[in-house]
Amino acid sequence: ADAWFAGISRKAALFGRPLDISAEYKLASGTGQGQANSSTFDQLSPANHDKFGQEDLFGWRNLRTLKSLETLGVTNSFALNLMYTDHWLDSADDSLYNSAGGVIATSKNGAAGTRVGQELDAFVTYKHGAHLFGAGFGHFFKGQFVEQTTRDINPRYFYVFQQYSFR
Repeated sequence: ADAWFAGISRKAALFGRPLDISAEYKLASGTGQGQANSSTFDQLSPANHDKFGQEDLFGWRNLRTLKSLETLGVTNSFALNLMYTDHWLDSADDSLYNSAGGVIATSKNGAAGTRVGQELDAFVTYKHGAHLFGAGFGHFFKGQFVEQTTRDINPRYFYVFQQYSFR
């Protein structure tokens, strides 16, 4: 079992405001048909919030993910964020896993393909001292694998959050 991560980021400006642009690619191996031993990567920790989209639908097992995040600083305290993630299975014969490592769906013969789907999130953040407040909306667009292995799934979420940083 293996996993790989690569990321790149760049600071730019848009209309005189700071713009942070980042892209990531993540790979976690899956077990192929006919393998005697499991080669599915075990993420060990379920704490992967924001690593595979804001909706936290998937875990880092048998998954290839391309993610981009653009953050526009409107003021020193207020930012607009746009996040896009695109997911594929590493092995069509293995399962799709949730963030706790449990199976969401399996295509027993691999006929459902590897295309899991895409997620688009738009959210705002506001910093006040050690507090960070935010709200956003996320939508998951089903791929062929999810379409064929699960029924009536098409998650959309509105969310609010608050974070406090100890200094």
